[in-house]
Parts: sequence; structure tokens; C-alpha cells
Amino acid sequence: MLNERKIALALGKKRLTMVKLIEVDSQVAEVVLKTGYKNGQTHETIHTFGLHHLADNGGDMTEKDYKDDLLFWFDYIV
Repeated sequence: MLNERKIALALGKKRLTMVKLIEVDSQVAEVVLKTGYKNGQTHETIHTFGLHHLADNGGDMTEKDYKDDLLFWFDYIV
């Protein structure tokens, strides 16, 4: 099951310096950036992921797919 620790480990120390908050509840995983950071393509400051997309919850994505998507989003943080 996806949790805050797994997300933090996937991000690594360098990316975590840009993160204000990682929160996972029963429906959503959110990674909130610190003030001053944003995704340069989407201008978002929060990466939100509905857990219903995970295979464990009937979706078609694995945790690895989620982590890959999150890391791709982080590639555009400015």
C-alpha cells in the first residue's frame, strides 16, 4: 500500500528539499512543494494522485507507475 514513506524514498534527498508536505489518505496521495517551487510546464505546486488508479484499488497502475509519474513531474520543477 502506498504511503508517505514510500513516496519520500522514491523522491530521494535532493527532491525532498523542495517538498513541504507528503500526505496519503484513503483516497488521494498529495505532494506539496515549498513556496517558490512549481512545475514549469503545468504551473502546479501540488502533485495529486487518486488512489483509485492503483491496481490494489481496482485501477490499472502499479505503485511503480505512480512513482515514475511523480518523478517525471519533478523533472520540470523550477
